[in-house]
Amino acid sequence: MNRGYAKVILFGEHYVVYGLPGIVAALDSYTTAKVEPSEPGNGLTVIDNRPAADGYKEKKKGEQERALDLIMNFMKIDTEATPLKITLEGNLKCVGGRGASAALATSIARALSGHFNLNLNDDQINEISYEGEKGSAGTPSGIDNTAATYGGLLIFKKNLEGGPNDIETLKIKEPIEIVLANTGITQDTKEVVADIKSKREEDPEKFGRIFSDYEKIFQEAQTALKNFDLNKLGSLMDKNQELLKESTLSCPELDQVIQIAKENGALGAKLTGTGRGGSMVALTPGKELQDRVANAIEEVGFETLKTRIGIGGGEKIHVSAPGKLVLSGEWAILEPGNPGLIAAVNKRVHVEIEPSDEITISIDDFNIKNFKADFDGNELKWRQEPTEEEAKGLMFTKGAVETILKYLGEGNWKPFKIHSWGELSQVTLESGETKKIGFGSSAASVVALTSAILKLHNHDIESKEAKDKIYKLSALTHYLAQGKVGSAFDVAASTYGGVFVYQRFDPKWLIEYMESGKSVKEAAETEWSSFKAEPMEIPEGFNLTIGWTKDSASTSAMVKQLNIWAADNKDEYKRLYDQIANLVRELIPEWKNKNKENIIQLLRKNENILKELGEKSGVNIETPELKQLSDLANTTGAAGKLSGAGGGDCGIAVSFDVEIAERTKRSWEEAGFYLVDATIDYDGVKVENKS
Repeated sequence: MNRGYAKVILFGEHYVVYGLPGIVAALDSYTTAKVEPSEPGNGLTVIDNRPAADGYKEKKKGEQERALDLIMNFMKIDTEATPLKITLEGNLKCVGGRGASAALATSIARALSGHFNLNLNDDQINEISYEGEKGSAGTPSGIDNTAATYGGLLIFKKNLEGGPNDIETLKIKEPIEIVLANTGITQDTKEVVADIKSKREEDPEKFGRIFSDYEKIFQEAQTALKNFDLNKLGSLMDKNQELLKESTLSCPELDQVIQIAKENGALGAKLTGTGRGGSMVALTPGKELQDRVANAIEEVGFETLKTRIGIGGGEKIHVSAPGKLVLSGEWAILEPGNPGLIAAVNKRVHVEIEPSDEITISIDDFNIKNFKADFDGNELKWRQEPTEEEAKGLMFTKGAVETILKYLGEGNWKPFKIHSWGELSQVTLESGETKKIGFGSSAASVVALTSAILKLHNHDIESKEAKDKIYKLSALTHYLAQGKVGSAFDVAASTYGGVFVYQRFDPKWLIEYMESGKSVKEAAETEWSSFKAEPMEIPEGFNLTIGWTKDSASTSAMVKQLNIWAADNKDEYKRLYDQIANLVRELIPEWKNKNKENIIQLLRKNENILKELGEKSGVNIETPELKQLSDLANTTGAAGKLSGAGGGDCGIAVSFDVEIAERTKRSWEEAGFYLVDATIDYDGVKVENKS
């Protein structure tokens, strides 16, 4: 992935040049570079498509040219002999204070490494990026290129004797929201650095005292971050700003946005980067405070960026996705246009991902350890031959990685290490036999893995638009991996969470769309025919009780069996599917209006139709165990029914009275069923706090 990250310096601007320690955070914004051969005689051509503040590119043109010359010389690349075209893009808007020049140098170093098959590691990339930074800062500290290369939240200290710089990764409890404000003023970094050097030489006593005061601030800030004492951290940012102001690095515009941020609740605020313009950073933990501060600054005409520190770049990222249950609409939901009422449940599949030198996959649920693979642009190829059992366990992961890397595109992804595990996706019985419980763990694993890879590459995974994209990428993977069967409602549950009305995509349309030559990226970014996922409010007093039959079912095998019957019994098939679909259509308004008695009656009726479907088709949908679960629940006053394809797995009981729910549990336990400790999950796929 040919990217260089933006950065925000929290503590240590300019002082790090003199060997004092600083704290820097990489951001989710980045610059990308693409290197291609050019026509003979063209030398080096640069196409700069980066978004930028007015006048930034003109002001920085000389710096950029110097940076490119330094990089080419350091890497011994003769662009007269080997003409190159470099295209710069990305979502990092180039403004002062965000490390745009370092992001540029890092992205170009990565792109050149890839173009010439040099396979440079991060340390080598960082060294090249530092050379490029000399074009901007003259004698840079190295803090910007270090953040641009490694990412994460870092403590940085320059080695003044020329050896390796001291770099330490800071781990914090959870990401912290910040606001960056752009003053619109662009300074020449090299000139400002030289001026501060001159002022220090003119008044060494003053700057000696400033440096001493700053070192105390740094030590306290390091402790505050580790203890997650944000009020203390904010006050230290304010103190750091006073020192920067005394060092002549502030300006009226910076003073103005800092004052606005503080007046609107920011815990601390200071300039960041070169100073005398550029950017301000405000500490605004919590989305509400972040929005309030950003809006107040924007109201007076300054541009802001809302982002977070403590995640991204080189950090390990932990993502999880919930399992699923069907409340109503099984089987009929396979037909486009037929609705189902779906619930996400809080038994999750987890994925940890971090950058690596190679693709490595470990899956605890299948006892798969450190399987290494290469991606050739179309297929993930294992470096070791998996056994039949291992290949089965790797099937969905393989499909998910292939889909998402195709989506990201050649040159836009980096290798990673994955570790995944599930919560109760499998249960070991007293006999020692292990069986799956039927919560859609394969779909949840695909959603979690897809989201984790996107997050590692700095893509949004939290907005509604992002989750729509995650659903499409995951559904495409899951549908194809299962042999083009299934409705993908389990994928939707793992993506969106909560209770929702689901209507599957039109599979015929999707297959025709993909076979027409459309790319994975195009498929993820277009509207899908017939697809719907409408969130539903849950009625007050709702109780969901889940029981497991201790027997697993193969959904894909059952679907194939029923499809064979349906082909020879079209009228009967349509009659029963229509009954189920119409029942769900009747249930939806009753659910919205919170008509609890009607909800109970309709869910019981749903079970009876599913029983008839099984009897007519010869597919073992309502097993004796599922019938017993359902009957016991109905006897206690709940609505009992199977959930999902049937054939085993789980049954559910819905009630609106705690005592009824408890009676159902007792009756199931007495009958020997496994009570599942799970309930509705409202979040869908999410980033977990780092441990």
